[in-house]
Amino acid sequence: MSYREWYEHTETHMPTQRLDRSILEAAILGFESQKRQIDTRIAELHQMLDSGLTQTAATPQAPARKRKVSVAARRRMAIAQRKRWAKIRGESELLAPATPAPRKAKRRVSEEGMKRIIAATKRRWRLAKAAKEAAGNFASSCWPQDNASGRMSRSDGCAESYSWRNVTIGSTRTARRAGM
Repeated sequence: MSYREWYEHTETHMPTQRLDRSILEAAILGFESQKRQIDTRIAELHQMLDSGLTQTAATPQAPARKRKVSVAARRRMAIAQRKRWAKIRGESELLAPATPAPRKAKRRVSEEGMKRIIAATKRRWRLAKAAKEAAGNFASSCWPQDNASGRMSRSDGCAESYSWRNVTIGSTRTARRAGM
């Protein structure tokens, strides 16, 4: 049975509720009570119109913004709170206001330190460049070469067996050979 057939079947064969007199009277009572509630609300709205409350209700209030309290004001509030707690606890001596410790001077790199950093950076780049050149030479020496028989074979200078990893310039093995 398709949905449409089922829907038509249930629509026509659904049991209908018998409407007694008592059910109709209960429905009338319910609707009349709803009507009374609606009438009272309408009367309240008319009263609001007559008294002029619509202007205040119609203008939306802007959301209250959070006030920002300065650091000095927060410090004063903290001191006052400490005094209140000291009074409650019965402490004879009040806490002295906390004076903030002076800020440490910002650390800066000296000229000598900067020169050492620059020299170390230059040395590192020089070693990297040398490693790259060594890797280029290593790759060319280990790359399979054509020999007279037409077969690909390793050159004699390469100690390890040939693989694609050995000839990759950025490989770890190449970097280790270059001393990095």
